[in-house]
Amino acid sequence: MAKIFLLVDDEMWQLEGLQNILLSLIPDATTFLARDGEQALNILMHNSVDMIFLDIRMPVMDGIAFLAALRDMDRSTPVVIISAFSEFLYAQKAMRHGASDYLLKPYKPADIAEVLSKNIAVFQNKQGQEQRIAMLLSRLLDNKLTDSDKDELLAWINWPGGVVISVHIPGFEDNPGSASWAKQIIYHWPNAYVTTFSQGFAHFALLVPGVYPEEAGERIARWEGSQLRFGISQYASHLLADIPNAWLQAQEALALYVSKTEKLSDFDLLENCLAYLEENLNLSLQEAADRFYFNPSYFSSLIKRRTGMSYSQYIHYLRMKRARMLLLDTKLLVQEVAIQTGYHDPRYFSRVFRQEYGVSPDQYRRQHTVRGLKNASEK
Repeated sequence: MAKIFLLVDDEMWQLEGLQNILLSLIPDATTFLARDGEQALNILMHNSVDMIFLDIRMPVMDGIAFLAALRDMDRSTPVVIISAFSEFLYAQKAMRHGASDYLLKPYKPADIAEVLSKNIAVFQNKQGQEQRIAMLLSRLLDNKLTDSDKDELLAWINWPGGVVISVHIPGFEDNPGSASWAKQIIYHWPNAYVTTFSQGFAHFALLVPGVYPEEAGERIARWEGSQLRFGISQYASHLLADIPNAWLQAQEALALYVSKTEKLSDFDLLENCLAYLEENLNLSLQEAADRFYFNPSYFSSLIKRRTGMSYSQYIHYLRMKRARMLLLDTKLLVQEVAIQTGYHDPRYFSRVFRQEYGVSPDQYRRQHTVRGLKNASEK
């Protein structure tokens, strides 16, 4: 059931800031906003809430008066007092009047997460915590962690630095059984943070604190008969900001390992990708990566390793390759060749072609057609 919060502060920017933090922590939460104690009591007359965040000093009715009125209403709703350091003695008085906790301004998202974990069931529940951590880890691996997310994640996990590992399970798609596989991983790595994160060849991601790549490799080498396949980041990641890049390293290592142990000839999956790109020259990196369920950065790194070119360079190469073929093997007009090679502006296509080959598309066609006819006549 979605949680309901009442936020009470005479400053609107404070209310909106607190509301944004709460919604980032509990996206389906409902929030009521009040500018003073009287407005807050009126809201409580018509609504039941799970928790109240209460500024200590407000006009009309301050925090102490509100707490007294709340007690008269016989409400046992948890109340978190918000106060400046200079109001600390006043906050202590509020605690004696029934407040369950207090926050000192300026507070951080991690501080809000901490008081929620003490008072709200969804955060007190271990399964709820694990789901929240897994979601934040997925954002982190995808390099989409906001500053608010980062503060919250650091409040949940201990990360002194460590290794990032990608995990592949043969036959996983036919028999996912993610829960049982996660238990097996946790058995081997009891202090690891594990999240399902299917991407490329990976099915799970492990963040193992306090372990370095060499130690991780030695431990994996002792797992005789294990069905799991691993890719380990090259370097230990000491900051959360390092982890997305370490995850790419782990995926690349895994792709190499899987291609050998599973006998996937020359990256079967990537070969399918390259074949698809030859027929679809208008795809952006994001669109191409989405088509094959890859992270864009990881997909780009695979393209680079396989072809020696960046994604944009490779698409340019494919477009010029098709342009040459169409100019020599068909009677299409140059503007038609431009469209079929992914260029909607024929003049831009001609300029790019000239930069590549030193001549215009028409000149290229004439030169190579004449040369071909001359060679044929000499035979």
